[in-house]
Amino acid sequence: MKTKQYSLMLTLALVAGLIGGFVSSCAIQPVIAEKTVKPPKVIEGQEFRLVDMNGKVWGEIGIHQAGGSSIFLQGKNSQVFLGSVGANASLGFAYIPNTAKTVNYGASITVGKEFGPMICLSDETGVRAVLGRTKLRDEKTEALIIRSLASLILFDEKGNVLWKAPE
Repeated sequence: MKTKQYSLMLTLALVAGLIGGFVSSCAIQPVIAEKTVKPPKVIEGQEFRLVDMNGKVWGEIGIHQAGGSSIFLQGKNSQVFLGSVGANASLGFAYIPNTAKTVNYGASITVGKEFGPMICLSDETGVRAVLGRTKLRDEKTEALIIRSLASLILFDEKGNVLWKAPE
């Protein structure tokens, strides 16, 4: 090839490449993957879970079976529950150690529409202490008594009252 032909061929290739690049950038729409997507302002769902790589659930935010919403977090040694549960619109917080054999084991704070605030301490056998308004059955008359907000009750392992104040 002569030098003149070589120069002409090189010039035509450069011009064709520039024209092709310009036309393709104007005529072809960008690929979907290149478009920036704005994150949604609201994410909706019935349940959200925090799951590790092994599939173990460490946390949940969702709708409770008894009605209301709940947040559940699992730690290495304990579980924490926070939720609005049931028809009486109670708001509760519970701490449950992982060594517990029942879900009632641990400490809970409840603020309910029906009874007001209550702190409850429990072990494997059941409720051991209650501070706040609660229901008690009178030992003599078997009538149901609603205790005052300022009451403290201690129970034995069978659920019998050991001590209460005010009397």
